[in-house]
Amino acid sequence: MRFRSRSAIAFGLVLLAALTVHPRIRSAEARSDSRPNILIILTDDQRARGTYEMMPKTMQLFRDGGTWFTNGFATTPLCCPSRASLFTGRYAHNHGVTTTATVGELDESTTVQASLHSAGYATAMVGKYRTGGPIVNFDRWATMWPKHEYVGSRFNVQGRTHRVMEYSTDFIGEQAVDYLDLLADQPDPWYMVVSVYAPHSPALPASRDRGAPIESWDRDPAVQESDLSDKPSAVQKVAARIGDQRKLTERMRARQLRSLVAVDDVVDRIYDRLGELDEDGNTLAFFMSDNGYMWHEHGLRKKGWPYDDSVRVPMFMRWPGHVAQGLVDDELAANIDIAPTIYDAVGISPPVEPDGISLFDPARRDELVLEYWEPRASRTWSALRGLDYLYTEWANGEKEYYDLTRDPWQLENLYSDGGTLPGPGLAELSRRLQDGLGCEGSACP
Repeated sequence: MRFRSRSAIAFGLVLLAALTVHPRIRSAEARSDSRPNILIILTDDQRARGTYEMMPKTMQLFRDGGTWFTNGFATTPLCCPSRASLFTGRYAHNHGVTTTATVGELDESTTVQASLHSAGYATAMVGKYRTGGPIVNFDRWATMWPKHEYVGSRFNVQGRTHRVMEYSTDFIGEQAVDYLDLLADQPDPWYMVVSVYAPHSPALPASRDRGAPIESWDRDPAVQESDLSDKPSAVQKVAARIGDQRKLTERMRARQLRSLVAVDDVVDRIYDRLGELDEDGNTLAFFMSDNGYMWHEHGLRKKGWPYDDSVRVPMFMRWPGHVAQGLVDDELAANIDIAPTIYDAVGISPPVEPDGISLFDPARRDELVLEYWEPRASRTWSALRGLDYLYTEWANGEKEYYDLTRDPWQLENLYSDGGTLPGPGLAELSRRLQDGLGCEGSACP
């Protein structure tokens, strides 16, 4: 069920008071003259918690100069499904890209880049474009292909593939700035996706950043959790295999954080050029990640889990004069909301009704569907995430319920308590989850 929240209403009032009227309520002629540029800056495997301190320039631009969605989620915490959701505004059960192996299932005509290209936008793609598939609906591209490396990765630049020995984040930044110069010479607005590989494993920092200072690791209660007896069998098995390897996790954390320093430089460089081109004020921009990453919470590493550090992602939006600066929006938001927001801002109809909600719309959701597939039933799960609860059903029949108000670290699975649970009953949650897994468009949570 979607509802009108206080923070969303405040957000809408800021939009109404903006220097220029929102494109949806302009005349067609004015809208065609003033459509915003669209910029998406996407990191790979960047969790929300504990990473922002490495990106002060990005935070100044997007957190201080835009709106921060503190409850931003990846509806499927895996690169290809998440990117397909970002580009379509649809859950994975609707766009069909459920794993990295099913990337070819995406109907490219349903993507936001297809719609913008048809609407006259100049389009560009720089960096990692899912993990393969054809480069379509982009006028210009420089994409990592097919294997991703920090140094020595092969890039497909306008159909010609060559190995780039430069640090990949730096090269991606250079390509993005070069494309800005080219796009600025065109009369049409533009859409560009800048997708860096960092901080994906092996998380190799630029050589200049390998000694960058980082904050000490706060081993929170989820990292220190030792009794996993109430966790699903898959969690227990993986945690037992990993064992007490927190030192390895700590080293990975350090590499990931240091790899983000170069990303911060790229964001800063892009905005320097936008300022020089006088394009910042007319650019709707997003900064986010495709999924999170576990740092030994509940004994786990990497992604693909329903727990917060796997599914919660950085999510920021900036558009001077249209998007509130320094606003913290605590309502639920997700990758499926980006495409509807773009359609809303540009004033065009989507090719397929999105499952997500425009972030300009004061009607916001009170729960979100999360879903993940693997060949093994013990690792396949679906979940309902509310602001104060997480309910998960695993394909092998195991279930979890966490009361996030009193247990934000998701330590105590209350499922066995049955009817004594706070909030909606388990039967109601299960029904809503099943409805969500079959939902489409406005019927979705």
